[in-house]
Amino acid sequence: MPASPNSSAFSSILEMSSSSAEFDTDKRATMTPSTVSTETPILPWKAHGGWKPLDIKLSDIAVNRSKRRQKLLSKQIINPVAKETTDRDREYYAELLNNHKKLKKARLARVATEKLVKAQKQKSNQICTPAIEKELECSLPSAEEDHQEKVTKAPESAEGENDTSEPKFNHIEVKECLARGRMFLWRTHSLDGIHRSSGYSGPVLYLPKSLRTGEDNYISILDLRPVRGQIMLGMHLKWSNPKLDEFLSWTNSLLFSIVHALGRHEKGQEPVLIAFGDISALITPDGQQVPFYPANTLHKVFNVLGRDWGTRDEQKLQPRMSTHEILSFGEMRDPNSAICHVTIEMLVGHGLFQLVPVLKVDGLFKRTGLYESLVALRSKLHYEAEAVKPSTEELGVCQALASFSKHPTANEIPFHAFAFFLAPKKRKITPKYQNWVSANFTAQNAQAGIFPGMNVIADNLPEVAQYYELVKEAGNVLGLTPMLDISLVTGRGGTELNYKGDDKRILKYAVITVELRDSKRRKLTLAIILT
Repeated sequence: MPASPNSSAFSSILEMSSSSAEFDTDKRATMTPSTVSTETPILPWKAHGGWKPLDIKLSDIAVNRSKRRQKLLSKQIINPVAKETTDRDREYYAELLNNHKKLKKARLARVATEKLVKAQKQKSNQICTPAIEKELECSLPSAEEDHQEKVTKAPESAEGENDTSEPKFNHIEVKECLARGRMFLWRTHSLDGIHRSSGYSGPVLYLPKSLRTGEDNYISILDLRPVRGQIMLGMHLKWSNPKLDEFLSWTNSLLFSIVHALGRHEKGQEPVLIAFGDISALITPDGQQVPFYPANTLHKVFNVLGRDWGTRDEQKLQPRMSTHEILSFGEMRDPNSAICHVTIEMLVGHGLFQLVPVLKVDGLFKRTGLYESLVALRSKLHYEAEAVKPSTEELGVCQALASFSKHPTANEIPFHAFAFFLAPKKRKITPKYQNWVSANFTAQNAQAGIFPGMNVIADNLPEVAQYYELVKEAGNVLGLTPMLDISLVTGRGGTELNYKGDDKRILKYAVITVELRDSKRRKLTLAIILT
């Protein structure tokens, strides 16, 4: 019988094992059966005095293992099936490997291009870009340090030696952003529960998160450094809940406020309140009128998208998502209780779902997202809906809901609250509406909430545009100065690249609940398969 190719190696292994056992041959010869059965056999490595640590490094073991593997591969002991691989398989795997190399090369080129574009963008904006949000917060000085540094650098700035490490901050632009006149706004907030409102909104006091948690704060928005303002505003708009946040959000969209409140309520936050009133009555701690700023105007002034936030967060910071938002900065006081607070339960109990039945959705907290829910509702109530005539019952419900925002010392219900509650649905202006307005409201009441620039509305806020049309018609009925036609803000301009066009792109999956979203996706998938 011919010897196998490994017979010599096997015989050498036997010789090594026999030589290793020669040291205890005499001892085993003198053992009796009883000794063998009762005593533990002496292992070879214990015969020379017990355990000894081996002076071998893990790196040496890895090197030796790699050498052995290469040797075995050269002898084709590992993976013998490779011999049986056909030429067709070899060509297939070679093609896969080649495609993989091409894709990897293309990906590396794309990453290099993105880094170059990002570097050029950062250089043009002169903004440093930390990678982590904690670094964003910790890398910048606190409000107190900012103030001390400004004091110490005051003589230098007087001599013209300004610090050029940051982009210049145009305070005039911020002052021009002010929302002027008497304006009625809404704010949703909760007092208790998981993810409750980070700030505090009480009957006579309004605090942002930084003041509620005792963080250092700035006197006004004009004291913010450009980078600090950029980070603070960006984190506020994307709901990151940072430690240093001195903004409070208000909205001119009742639909947003209601959907937000319903979601908070079903998440277990209690109580969930909606505040509404004339914001011109709010004052600062030193008695001055509180300035309010449209979020998108500050978004542009602070160049929020000039920082690298990451793909996901940049989607949250798109201007179309904050067209409805108005911001205040710092502490506010309401000594005359001009802002009224009502719970969402009270609104529902007095006919909110009767007025807008589509809002009655079980499991609203399971929705795919607050903004996606709003897009779906706007599509259902305005974009794809026909204008309906307000009935007498609906006008009565609006009157009852608006009564919750009536100040105790006021003689009549605020007309603007009435118009807001009628606006979530697409409406026709009818003689019934005109007669109701003339019978229940005065010209002074309607004039109270009209302010300069009220006709400038984003094209993705149909409920706000409907509210403006109702106010405009009421002004005509009550003998006010004719109001201007609506001037739509379309964002980036063009026919498709605008706020409304961008919103329509997510209508494919924008639904109110997860169940409806999944059902819609299944129908779309089935339609694609059938076609």
